[in-house]
Amino acid sequence: MEPTQPDYNPYAAPESLEPAMKQVPVLGLRETSVPCPGCGSANIATVPYNPLVGRAGPRAIDHVRCNDCGVQFNGESGKRIRGSVLRHLLPIILLAMGIAFVVVLSLFG
Repeated sequence: MEPTQPDYNPYAAPESLEPAMKQVPVLGLRETSVPCPGCGSANIATVPYNPLVGRAGPRAIDHVRCNDCGVQFNGESGKRIRGSVLRHLLPIILLAMGIAFVVVLSLFG
């Protein structure tokens, strides 16, 4: 099945990237209906990095920060982040404690 245009190249780059660029989310800019639980402001931004859970963690728990008062919370529920971070870190902490226990037991056991 031949295209109607004689110069049609299916492997050529698109002439404009506008439709593709509109689909890419921009970190730091977030539209949400949940206001800040600390001050009630709608001026919030996504947190791109968290030292406890890296770059994937803030996306997994929808981590946002109020630009006015600095409170960090879940962008969907409006709840504070601390419980979510601890729940995601708990398996890692338990695994590290188990490995440390086995190492100490093998050295002194």
